[in-house]
Amino acid sequence: MSARDGLPAKVQGLDEGADDYLVKPFQPEDLLARMWVALRRSEGRALPGLMHGALDIDLAVRTVQRDGQPVALRTKEFELLMVLVRPAPKAES
Repeated sequence: MSARDGLPAKVQGLDEGADDYLVKPFQPEDLLARMWVALRRSEGRALPGLMHGALDIDLAVRTVQRDGQPVALRTKEFELLMVLVRPAPKAES
């Protein structure tokens, strides 16, 4: 995160090893979406969806369906659901 929003600052940050560049001020939803992208990449899942039993979760638009029917969730409820259904990290041998 940086308050420096000029193109040279962004390019420098990315060139120096940053995976992303977020300019302050930002919306919390923007930060959360970027964190989900990073998490998917780290878990080797490029697809923005997750299936868990009868639940079909679209991580990109943060929607949930159960047996094809939409499930209305508040932001905190969606975040809690993600904690509960996210696969456990694989243990290193």
